[in-house]
Amino acid sequence: YWQEGARNRLEMYFLGLCIKNGVSFESAKRIISEVADRTNDSEKQARLDLVEYHYRDRLNVSLKGCSGIREIIREMRLE
Repeated sequence: YWQEGARNRLEMYFLGLCIKNGVSFESAKRIISEVADRTNDSEKQARLDLVEYHYRDRLNVSLKGCSGIREIIREMRLE
């Protein structure tokens, strides 16, 4: 699920993890689409746009992956 206040960062870090591990654009987009559907995310199109942006336009910019996801988990534990 998407944690309120952390959805964009969580998606970005997840996409970083996908890119670093060779997950295809199509697979990443399907996963994000499914998560958005299951969570009734009102910003589904924005989430899908981020998949395209990170896979097609930011290939030379390193994204956090696991380390970013760990940061969000630590933050949620502190709340």
